[in-house]
Amino acid sequence: GKLKYLGVNEAGGDFGEGHLPGVYNTHYTYPNIDAISTSIEQGMNAFRMGLRWERFQHELFGELTEFDLTEYKKIVDAVTAMGAVIIVDPHNYARYKDKLIGSEEVPTEAFVDFWKKMANVFKDNDKVWFGLVNEPHDMKTDDWFKIARAAVDGIRSTGANNTILIPGNGWDGAWSWGSQAWYGESNAEVALRYFSSEDENIAFEVHQYFDSDYSGGHGTCEKRPCQNNVKEFVQWLKDNNLKGWFGEFSGHISDSQCKECVQEFLEYLQLNNEYVLGATWWAAGPWWGQNSYTIEP
Repeated sequence: GKLKYLGVNEAGGDFGEGHLPGVYNTHYTYPNIDAISTSIEQGMNAFRMGLRWERFQHELFGELTEFDLTEYKKIVDAVTAMGAVIIVDPHNYARYKDKLIGSEEVPTEAFVDFWKKMANVFKDNDKVWFGLVNEPHDMKTDDWFKIARAAVDGIRSTGANNTILIPGNGWDGAWSWGSQAWYGESNAEVALRYFSSEDENIAFEVHQYFDSDYSGGHGTCEKRPCQNNVKEFVQWLKDNNLKGWFGEFSGHISDSQCKECVQEFLEYLQLNNEYVLGATWWAAGPWWGQNSYTIEP
């Protein structure tokens, strides 16, 4: 079998987190449409495009920032017109200006407000998917999925039926989905309190790296056989008739062990394509330079 979707993260809009909102093309940038077009010609059909919530709403509950929305939407419209999927990716770690969603400073309602406004912009384009947020961490798992449920309900209240990707807590690792208890409870355990197969057009997003601490920050791939890292998550999808998405994966592109590892991983996902919709490599984007993980054309 084949994965229905395979592509790459387009980083740049999430850069400059120490300069928020920052200056465009100084602290952050958005992807190059021609580079994405080349990736599409090479066979890719899904692009996870980073942004920072603080740039799209300079204040909580505020209107969406005209400049960033316009620049971002230009790329969304161009890429989806080529037939590919764009995943909107607030790369915020379940935070706004370093304050946790669900706290007194950043109430859940503010996150819902952001997503309702984004949904109203993109709801007529079914090739735009909504990735709720990148890698929640250091919070109670139940708190996170309660927030995710509110965001999904808010999006649906706008009439948007776009696919929504729901990440897990604890940096969103596939390897730890069921085995690791974050503040006492695992993602596998808590997700089913708030979501089920009756929810239409949702998938659970996970990330998977293969180095010693699963961070992707090292030049080796030690967690072999590499498909074993994700089997528990895929089995959970099967057991509960749910869909999954691998929002980030990669390995050092000049390391033969990593190449073999990525091959093993993708072949396993292909065998389970009834439950795994696809995956996006980390990463591409115009500012990586000679990074050992970039596949920017």
